[in-house]
Formats: sequence, structure tokens, C-alpha cells
Amino acid sequence: MVLLEHDVGGKLRALRKTRRLTLQGLAKKLKMTASYISRLERNLCRPSLPSLQSFANIFDVDIATFFERRVVESRPKRVLSPADQVEVIAHGGNLRIKPLAHILFKRPVLEVTRVSLKKGGEAVFPTRPGECLLIVQEGKIALVLGQERFRLNRGDSIYYTTEQYRKITNLGPKDAVYISVLYPPAYFK
Repeated sequence: MVLLEHDVGGKLRALRKTRRLTLQGLAKKLKMTASYISRLERNLCRPSLPSLQSFANIFDVDIATFFERRVVESRPKRVLSPADQVEVIAHGGNLRIKPLAHILFKRPVLEVTRVSLKKGGEAVFPTRPGECLLIVQEGKIALVLGQERFRLNRGDSIYYTTEQYRKITNLGPKDAVYISVLYPPAYFK
């Protein structure tokens, strides 16, 4: 599942799929048409506030959920299966970030994600208090931390604070993949 930042339609779809509802099943519950819900999920039209409130009531979430950067689950499951994972596209499309630990709990302490960095892509991250462990799974990346430069290959890992300038660049001929363990959470907070 792919979710763009601040993507109301993607959040509707993610909530529907998390609850294993079909378009037709949800339409019946809401007394709407399946085609209308499908257009909303694909961001081809915008829902009214009363429609959003109806969705919020059915999914048992606050209406603000649709305007946050992530989907908030009211009663999350312990196991995060691939069908429940929501992918966020960030940094101008260069990063695809997928949670590996359940991000839907209120106030998660750690953010554990699998990140794909496009071939030739780079991302500059804002400085903020925190810590990160990065483990390269596929490819080669360059990491700039303040004035230091590191070249990381498959299997390499590095621990650092996030209070400094950080830039990651893919050096390989295909997408690079790394695991990020971030404290406090940044993308799914």
C-alpha cells in the first residue's frame, strides 16, 4: 500500500483495507456508492466534512486522522503484516519508507522502518534531537554527518545522533535499501 504525505484518499483506503472491508461493504455501511468511495481513495474528488466525519465514525478514529501524516489505528494489532503496512513517499519521491514495527500505537518510542533510496537519489534530513541506527541491506550509500563522510555497503551499520547535518546519497546502480531505527519517531509520529 502506498500513502503520500497528507494523502486523504490514501488514508481512507488504508483504513478500509486494515479493517478488511471491500468498497461495496464500506459503501453499504455508509449509504454511499462504491464508485464515489473509489474516487475519494484515488483523490479524484474531495470529501465534504460531513463525509469525512462519517468515515471517522465508521473507522473509530478522530477526523483529524485524515489530515495527519500517518494513519492512526484506534486499536492496533500486535503483529504488523505486509497487508497492514503503509508506505510513505518522501523527499521529492527519492525515499519510500515502510514501517517494520507497528506505528499505529499511540506515541511509539522507536520508529523502525525499511527505506528504499532511488538510484542516484539523495535526501537531506533536518537536524533535530535524537538518535539513529542505520543498517544497509542492499546497495551502497554515502552518508554525510556534519563534517564527516562515510561510505556504507551491504551489511554495514552506523549509529549517530540526528542533531547534525545529515545527507544520504545512493552510490549504486540500482535502488539502495536500509533499515532505520530512529528515536524519537519522525515520519510516523
